[in-house]
Amino acid sequence: MRTSRAYALLAVVVLSGAASGCASPSVAGSPGGAASGVSSPYMCGGAPIDSAAYREARSADELSPEPAALVAGATDDLGDPVTVDDLASWSIVSESSARVTLIRPLAEPADLHGNGELHDHELFTATTELGDIPSYGQLSSCALSLDPAPLTGALVQRDLAALPSPDDTTIALLVTEGACNSGRDAAGRIELISLEETDASVTVRIGIRPEGGPQTCPSNPTTPFTIELAERLGDRVLLDGSLVSPRPLTDGHAISFD
Repeated sequence: MRTSRAYALLAVVVLSGAASGCASPSVAGSPGGAASGVSSPYMCGGAPIDSAAYREARSADELSPEPAALVAGATDDLGDPVTVDDLASWSIVSESSARVTLIRPLAEPADLHGNGELHDHELFTATTELGDIPSYGQLSSCALSLDPAPLTGALVQRDLAALPSPDDTTIALLVTEGACNSGRDAAGRIELISLEETDASVTVRIGIRPEGGPQTCPSNPTTPFTIELAERLGDRVLLDGSLVSPRPLTDGHAISFD
């Protein structure tokens, strides 16, 4: 569970992205807003990642002196060092005298939280903007995703209780809302952003309309959702198009908290 300071750090990162123009909504059906020609953000957890900076992949060993000092001196709430190993393997997302954000891919995607979501990147942020700690640092991981704004992201899985056969044109999915929603499901708020079929794959991208209003943050249940294909599935692979690098959907069980 995040500490209040970690939530504050996330808020700093998100507000920074909005201030720099990195929180513009993507065009629905056009992953990453490519159709508009505008550099839209990626998302790492709740933090916006400028897609142009990510693609540039400027090595973190090129940090300016002040941001480099933030990285070297980063500590957690208890004053223990937050260490970034092998600086050259990290890329610079943003840097200033008050805040630095770095990212690097994991060697292999991994289910680090046991919920079926495969994380593929590590994120490091250090900032002076939380007051009493000279450089507050945080390491986290994420599945690097396209920004679905004004929708929010979700974990999309095949339903283990209804796995598709090659002859199927209706595919049963389970959708878990990523945003806080007081432990309620996402019924009636799931939107199919895009569905792209080729001879080799079916790529599905899904978002969720936010509920609105204050919410608490227990775990969310799964919500069943079906997609209809133009042709039988055959041997085509189902891909998660919400990710920057689409990969096969994982399988999951329905979860209810009733």
